[in-house]
Amino acid sequence: MPEIDRHYVAVFMAANVLGSAEVRVMEPLKCEKWEWISQAQLLDSKGPYQPLFSPLAKMVDEHDLSPLFEEE
Repeated sequence: MPEIDRHYVAVFMAANVLGSAEVRVMEPLKCEKWEWISQAQLLDSKGPYQPLFSPLAKMVDEHDLSPLFEEE
């Protein structure tokens, strides 16, 4: 099989929500679900979010994400 030269872009989003909010899937053919999770849930090595998508795992390893998870 010939090697294909590819380039990927991974986009990450973070949001701080005041109060409570429900997330909704607006494009069900493109996205299965959205959900709010804590930093502990994201980083739990035995949790349902493991293994992490490799670009996300790289970002978690290289950056301090704790400010994104601070509660007001």
